[in-house]
Amino acid sequence: MESVSMATTQSQPINFTDDFNSTEWSLVYAIVPPYIFTVCVTGILGNAFVLLVFALHKARWTVPEIYLSNLAVADLLLLAGLPFWAMNILNRFNWPYGEFLCKAVNMSITVNMYTSIYLLMMVTVDRYLALVRTMTARWMRRSRYAKIYEAICQAFLA
Repeated sequence: MESVSMATTQSQPINFTDDFNSTEWSLVYAIVPPYIFTVCVTGILGNAFVLLVFALHKARWTVPEIYLSNLAVADLLLLAGLPFWAMNILNRFNWPYGEFLCKAVNMSITVNMYTSIYLLMMVTVDRYLALVRTMTARWMRRSRYAKIYEAICQAFLA
């Protein structure tokens, strides 16, 4: 019974929509969506440029290029979901796109977080092997193994 009394103010339920109409929230509505759209456009252009450079590269891809191209693809997937979040904020946190898209966008953002962590970890391990264990770990730094490690990472996330 105590929790019920904490959820009411003067025996009236709390109206959460009034909380989102305050002056502080008007700043959020004015600043955050344009910022998200700017980050989205800049990120899409930057990651598309990275993928274009890797695609036009004539030589075989090195191990870091494999990891970094996968990181650019993962970032593009994240950036595809950001406009939905910006529109959610513009709609005063009323999601207009349905339950499926809500779950899909949030899942893609969560999967992107873990994918980015694992890819950056693999880049770090590769750089360690390249600099510290140059001769003893040469076989681990082949592009075939990088693709296998990447497939294991993707299978782990799925």
